[in-house]
Amino acid sequence: MSFLVDDQAVTPAQHAMPGTAVGIDRGVKTAVVTSDGDFHDRPFITAGEIVRYRRLQQRLARSKRGSANRHNTITAMGRIMSRVSDRRGDFCAQTAARIVAKNALVVSKTCGSRTCPPAHPAPWPNPAGTSARRPGSTGPSWTKGGTASNSP
Repeated sequence: MSFLVDDQAVTPAQHAMPGTAVGIDRGVKTAVVTSDGDFHDRPFITAGEIVRYRRLQQRLARSKRGSANRHNTITAMGRIMSRVSDRRGDFCAQTAARIVAKNALVVSKTCGSRTCPPAHPAPWPNPAGTSARRPGSTGPSWTKGGTASNSP
């Protein structure tokens, strides 16, 4: 389902500040940092919600699987996380609107994958195409120290 709302607003011919540009970096410690030096961040979960969520986790750990109390606890935890998720979404929309209103060109780092993992070193070179292992490896990773043979 979709809705189309006509607000009778006319799109301007050019941006209000046509010569402005900014780069965006999404981070871990601060949600968004721009190349102008602006930091955009806010707490998404309140101190009271943290305390409440921890208590609910404790109650969940003590409750019996399949019980109505466990279901109610999971529902209450979901409500808290839903509010946090809504705050994150609102923050993203508000921050995007602020940045776009202030700058004509906004550039962000593109990433090949969804989670944008850090660069990893290349795998061990194996020009012969054989199944030789890295020096010092004890076996295939899926054995987790099992009884697999260590010979190549």
